[in-house]
Amino acid sequence: GGVISDQMLFVAVLNSNSVGGFNRAAPGAIVNDGKFDVIALKFCNLAELLPMLIKFLMGVHISDPNIYYFQTEKLTIGCEGCSATDLDGEAGPKPPLDIEVVPHALEVIA
Repeated sequence: GGVISDQMLFVAVLNSNSVGGFNRAAPGAIVNDGKFDVIALKFCNLAELLPMLIKFLMGVHISDPNIYYFQTEKLTIGCEGCSATDLDGEAGPKPPLDIEVVPHALEVIA
């Protein structure tokens, strides 16, 4: 429902509470709620970054002023000067990225 235009160090679009082995990245994330949890770290100096990283490890970073956090069903991520993205550790497409939740799109048979 809005636009964020800012310099970011990191942007993660999650469908769970974990990223990169950190289990508190998106503390309020629910896998089947039909929404992505988006966490974006603003470009900041080292003096601001270090305390924020400690908050991230503790799972209390969402309220940090250097973090954008929101939930959405759909978003577009654009980037000036970016050449690639990362999708769960693999090379992803070049920006802009259009990302949308598709409810019940994956059938799992166990």
